[in-house]
Amino acid sequence: MNIHLAHDAPEAAKLASAILLYANQENMIAVQHDVVTDRSGSRLGAGRFVTAELAKTLVEALDHAPLSFIPEHVVAMSREAIAWYEPAQPRQMLFACHSDPAVNAFDKQIIAQPALLFVARRNGLSVYALRSDERPSKDTPLSMAPFYNVYDDGRVCTGSMKVPGKLDPASTDQWSRAFFGSNFTHATGLKHWAHTGTYAELLRSVVERGAFDPSWLKKDRRTVGQVCSN
Repeated sequence: MNIHLAHDAPEAAKLASAILLYANQENMIAVQHDVVTDRSGSRLGAGRFVTAELAKTLVEALDHAPLSFIPEHVVAMSREAIAWYEPAQPRQMLFACHSDPAVNAFDKQIIAQPALLFVARRNGLSVYALRSDERPSKDTPLSMAPFYNVYDDGRVCTGSMKVPGKLDPASTDQWSRAFFGSNFTHATGLKHWAHTGTYAELLRSVVERGAFDPSWLKKDRRTVGQVCSN
């Protein structure tokens, strides 16, 4: 029997089997039930544990899809995550910071950004900076993203950020716009830049120069490949 996954149910089909998931805080068990039909109607029959063969068949059905083109800016992807590169470019930044009100002077200004690597997963977003304005390889060293709202390990404190619901090449721009479209509100850990001044002084230097000097980036000890494999 062939198994196909589709958005629309076929016209000539009847319910033949059901898979029920039983779970507690530590484990999940999948049990398959055949549908039994008699004079009194239809009901689920006795259950049996889902076999590895059926699980394999379902996974293969998920993989059964036409080839799709991967845009050049996408660095890596899986069902659960996507990583992409964005070249250095100006972006509008929004600030609503109580702990460092000096940065609020740059609210809604267009400010040059370094090249960036984003990694979006179902549980959140991470962002890193790149010293070279070109598509990175897995061995490319990373720098810390010079932003508020970003933890030392690159994870973004999403707060009120409108997180996109998709993880595919077509949604990367939605993730980027969501990141820059929310307010930068607070520092989260270490100083994430190598510029000698405060964050407001860093922003002032960027505005005055009209570009983000890569020497102002603080090195991260990881590579693109390492953060994509975590």
